[in-house]
Amino acid sequence: MENTTVFQWKSAGLSTEQVSKSLGKVQSYIEHLRLTAKNTKFEDAEASLALPNDLTTITEVDRVRATFESDPLKVIVVIGIGGSNLGTRAVYQALGQQERGPQMLFLETLDTDEMQEVCQTIRLEVSAPNELVIILISKSGTTTESIANYEALRESLDRDISELNDRTVAITDEGSALWKVAGEKGMRRLHVPAKVGGRFSVLSAVGLFPLALAGFDCEGLLRGARQALEENLSAGPEDLQGPARILAALQFQHARDGRRVHNSFVFRPALKEIGLWHRQLMAESLGKAVNDHDTVVHEGVLPIISVGTTDLHSVGQLFFGGPRTILTTFLFAPARERESHRVPNTTELGLVSGIEGKSLEDLQRATYDGVRRAYELEGLPFVNIEFDVLDERALGWYFQTHMIEIMILAHLMEINAFDQPGVESYKKETRNLLGGRS
Repeated sequence: MENTTVFQWKSAGLSTEQVSKSLGKVQSYIEHLRLTAKNTKFEDAEASLALPNDLTTITEVDRVRATFESDPLKVIVVIGIGGSNLGTRAVYQALGQQERGPQMLFLETLDTDEMQEVCQTIRLEVSAPNELVIILISKSGTTTESIANYEALRESLDRDISELNDRTVAITDEGSALWKVAGEKGMRRLHVPAKVGGRFSVLSAVGLFPLALAGFDCEGLLRGARQALEENLSAGPEDLQGPARILAALQFQHARDGRRVHNSFVFRPALKEIGLWHRQLMAESLGKAVNDHDTVVHEGVLPIISVGTTDLHSVGQLFFGGPRTILTTFLFAPARERESHRVPNTTELGLVSGIEGKSLEDLQRATYDGVRRAYELEGLPFVNIEFDVLDERALGWYFQTHMIEIMILAHLMEINAFDQPGVESYKKETRNLLGGRS
């Protein structure tokens, strides 16, 4: 039986009539998304929707993975930033290192301490080249942080260059500068479809290859994504169905009513990276100076992340007593560890009643339910998503649901979800300061 995901929005503060009205504005666009999801030629801006059914990418990922199959891999280093890194890291943190799988290390920003820790781990764990794989991900092929980290890592490891070339996989646009150089150096290569932007690329080779190499169930990830496509793109215009469609309509109306902060409130520390992935998706896609009509609008929603129960004791007072500017999505999943740690029936301190004999999981669930109840009493709008099992299928569903949501939401806002002129601006200025080509 397929695992289930609960999506509930009765406490979102809007009526079905309000949601239906917003969705009525985007029915033709949803039909466009449905057709785009079937087009594996990747011709439209929304082309990432076709990735779960793209047999070419899946076959190529498996082919390159198989070349390392007999190697006793101990460490995989993923070098990337933003969309080249966040999705993979989110799955790894949420599900943990797979049984007998290699350890995954991430280099994502220009930090000497982070580089030192990665190099130290490699020196401790890796004794032969075939125990290491380096994955360099840059869609453009010239991302300053990623290329600099790769060069610095090689310099620090001080290994034979030809051996490290053979242990490196470059994931980039076909025809990019990195694609060409990687081919000349004898590195393995995987391409990202040109129309698939970085923040929408987790279900491309960007996410699938490192996760497959580390032993994760990538078919489960894609199966969850296909489920999300079916739920959200198959319903007719009169149907108030599909979490992504409803989330887009809710956020659109709340933004128009002044609630321009979205809080991903995760009740599991391991899910924090999922919130980071969603933060980039929402911020880069919606934060636009001009709309589709070239009118200056400074549109956007500010995404934040909270972790329960920790942040109830840091920002909880603001949520309950502060400005009513936030729409919250609660995300809950059961612990992945089978062992259930418990408070003993007879406690040593005897300071808190009601916890005796209960597992930490029982207490976490009670807190989660209590927070939602308190939100209801305070009239704070929220939706909640609950996984009955935290696995690859659930995460694939989550990724795809939110990518569809953001596409529909941007369409409602009449902005381009797929460009990022502000980010390009900082990249240009950085290259100028470094004396490089802009």
